Amino acid sequence: MASKVWKAPISNSLKYVSDPDDVLPLTVRSLAILILSCMGAWGVDRRCPIRCCTVYCSTDCWSSAHVIHASVAAVSIIVFIAFAAFFTLAEMELNPLSRNPLAMAHSGVEVLGFGLKSVMTLAATFLSGTRELSLLYLACSLALLYLYVYWVPHLNPAVNMIRTTSYAMVLWTSLVLVLLAFRTVNLSGQQSAEVQEQLTLVMWVGLVPAGLAGALAGWMRLRYFMETVLDRFRKAPPNMEPRLIFKFTDAREQVEILSRCCRVWDPLDEQAVDDAAVALAGVVLKASPWQHRKWY
Repeated sequence: MASKVWKAPISNSLKYVSDPDDVLPLTVRSLAILILSCMGAWGVDRRCPIRCCTVYCSTDCWSSAHVIHASVAAVSIIVFIAFAAFFTLAEMELNPLSRNPLAMAHSGVEVLGFGLKSVMTLAATFLSGTRELSLLYLACSLALLYLYVYWVPHLNPAVNMIRTTSYAMVLWTSLVLVLLAFRTVNLSGQQSAEVQEQLTLVMWVGLVPAGLAGALAGWMRLRYFMETVLDRFRKAPPNMEPRLIFKFTDAREQVEILSRCCRVWDPLDEQAVDDAAVALAGVVLKASPWQHRKWY
């Protein structure tokens, strides 16, 4: 009920600003303007220096002629990112008993992940150096993997495994890119080509192990929530202080535990929740306000 209350004002306020269906075309056009003004950033034409338009090689893309297009595109992209972040917040499925595969216990991780992916997307345009770009990719991909492993936000365990697997593979690819960017700096053309071929092979070979490692990390995190933490509350004496059972470090940890604790269905009725799981969720819920009274 609370999710509907706060989702409605956001959605209603945004619809007066722009139709959501118009946001994506606006962004595509903005990116097209940005690409047109700074095509040299991708090295499309080797005769042109970096940050120069391939059509006008003698004109810097940040000069007065092209900076107007780049500025319009940059502002439009910022508007799109803001709209997309708001709609990401508004479309979260906050029901802990939802059977939606993409249901999440909270929207914070998804918004942060969207921001990191936006930074990675824009970096290819605004950073011309391969080494700087590779380091940024490595940092963002590491942050993405950490977010989804630490919070495992999806209520469906399989979806969490898919997300951690994919981000672990992205992290591995970014790491190989860093090695490639720094390893081939002072090499000749033939030596550089050989190193590139070797590192590309290393990247392909390591994708599957990296993905499996990411899936294992997500699985272990879920097991920690569902087995270790909940087992402490099951076996705790009735008069034991809650802070001695488990110390919550964040309010969302409480939500994560409750979401997975409640999602135990009655074997005789697939639409009903197990009574013991609901009782255990109540114990966990009572423990959190005692430790963090400032939340309430």
